Formats: sequence, structure tokens, C-alpha cells
Amino acid sequence: MPINIHSDLNPPYETINLLYFSHWLDGTPAWLIHELDKIGVDGPSFYARHSKVFEKYVRVFDQHRVEKPEEAFFFQRREPVFFMLVSRSATHTQQLLISDETRGLPYRLGILRAYNEMFELVVPETQVQTMDGLVEFVENSAIPEASRWDFLQLLTHPREHLSVFHNMLHNNLPAYKKARSALKKPIANLLLNFIRSEAEYRSKNLVPKKDTLTDIYPTLALPFAQLRIGDICYYGLFFDDMLQSVGHLTGQRETLINRFKALGDKSKLEIMLLLTKQPRYSLEISRETGLTAATVSYHMNALLNCGLVSMEKREQRIYYSVRTEGVRWMLDETGRLLLGAAE
Repeated sequence: MPINIHSDLNPPYETINLLYFSHWLDGTPAWLIHELDKIGVDGPSFYARHSKVFEKYVRVFDQHRVEKPEEAFFFQRREPVFFMLVSRSATHTQQLLISDETRGLPYRLGILRAYNEMFELVVPETQVQTMDGLVEFVENSAIPEASRWDFLQLLTHPREHLSVFHNMLHNNLPAYKKARSALKKPIANLLLNFIRSEAEYRSKNLVPKKDTLTDIYPTLALPFAQLRIGDICYYGLFFDDMLQSVGHLTGQRETLINRFKALGDKSKLEIMLLLTKQPRYSLEISRETGLTAATVSYHMNALLNCGLVSMEKREQRIYYSVRTEGVRWMLDETGRLLLGAAE
């Protein structure tokens, strides 16, 4: 089935991310630079070259943003994991909110589906059917500890919180339109570059479950990342530039350079050493390395792209392991290049 690559931004998705960044306006540049540094990019230099349009986008949105007291629940922590989970949960429960009679368990199941999708887990539905089960689930969840009380509140009163989230999104769509209008020309140029890119090149970067991918949307609200939500991927308008800055190259010598560059990154090497012991899924890697789920996802994407790891779906989870032939080729090619002439 062909992948539908959209030529325009997705207003609800843009609004959700603009809401997050506008609430943390002052600290956003430092946080993004830190995240870029963690994945092997020269964060300050890269951000300085690409931040002008993004920062104006967020500032104009913030000037027109509508804010209500009950929405503070979603912005109590800078850590984005909880907010990301709520936004996914809102997608999974959108149809439920149409019916005023639907309450309780169906919403919890929607949140659980979002949680399992986000962390590539299979927590059973029985876990959210009783209060004791909810507490146990939250205590052992992949949600950062500081946000677990918020997570429990979301599960305890799901309809109320998700209704507020949906209303917040609806009320701020006009603010997104204002921001989009203020940057009409630069956004048009970015979208034109996006459309000109080959679909095959873009698709090969979307490693997990590629066979089920149906749609790719460009995004300026999350410009340096690509995020998969179900069968839809949101592709940052500066993501290709970021990949190039960490050595996304082709050809044998370039592949060799790319692999050495990957192993030259402390976090990627730590992950590789972890995988030599046994295959692991992303949440295990996150727990054992102390990296966030989003950072692990980026590193695994890079290691998969350069051929150093492989993945296998088992028991509804995606397990990663060292790709032995990729490592052996790297060693053999290094010997051929550096020792071949001497021999």
C-alpha cells in the first residue's frame, strides 16, 4: 500500500505541540539544544541555523493562545513524556467524547492503548479495571516518577481531563492559524523542499512497523524529529538536515564513516554494549541507560539505518539486537582500507 505523503501541516498536531512549547517558551531553546547534543549533533550551531522560523512560530502562537485555569494540569512538568501520552490518549478517545453517556473504563482502555503504543508494551486491559490495578500499573509504569501522580489522576478521571484537553485544542486552533499566517512565505518554502524530497528516501528513515505506515505529515512544531503515532508519521521539516549533520551518507566508505561515527557517540556505544548481552526492547534500553524514550528511539533509528543493529517483533514487542554481519563488515572493510595497501 503506497504511503500518502501530505504537502501541508496537520493543524491539530501543530496546535498540540505549539501548546507545549509556548508554555515553556523561555527554556525551550536550551532544552532543544541539549536534546540535539545528546544525539550527536552540534546543538548550539545547528539550532542557531534553523531556529529563526521555529521560534517566531511559537512566539506568534503564544501571543494568540487561549488559556484556562483547568488546563494547568497538563503543564505541571517540563518533561514532555506525560504531555505526549495525553495527546496520544486524546486521539484514541476522540470518538468517545462525542457521546456524553460514555464514561470510565472505555477512556482508560484508550489511554492504555496509547501507553502501549508509545512504549511498545503490552500491558493487559485487566490492569486498568480496578483501583488496585491502576495504582500498581502507575507505580511500575514507564512514566517519569515526577509525573506518575498526574498519570494516576488522568486514569482516575479520564473523561474529565481528556475533555479539557480536547477543548483546549479546539480553542487554540485559531492561534495556530495566526502563527501559520505570520510565516506564510518561509513555511511555503520549507514545504516545497519537503515535497521535492523522494518518498523512498523519507520512508526508509521510518524504521518501526514500516509495512503499516499510511501517512506522513510535515511538521514545523516538532521540527527536529520524526514521531510515529499509530500508522501516521509526523516528519520534522529540519529532520533531514539533522540526519545529514550526523553523517547520514551513502556508499561503502561513507557507510563505514557513519558506523564509526555512531560508535563514537557515547550513548550509542553504551546501547551497543548493552545489546551484546542479549536483545532488548526500547523500554529496557531506556531504563538501563537512563536515556529518555524519545532519545532511545532516535539512537535506535540511527543504529538501524547504519546497519549495526537489527530488530525483531516478538510477543507484541520490538526487540533490538546487534547485527553481527554489520559489525564484521565494518571490521573487514577497515582492514581492507587501512592494511590493504601495506600488504
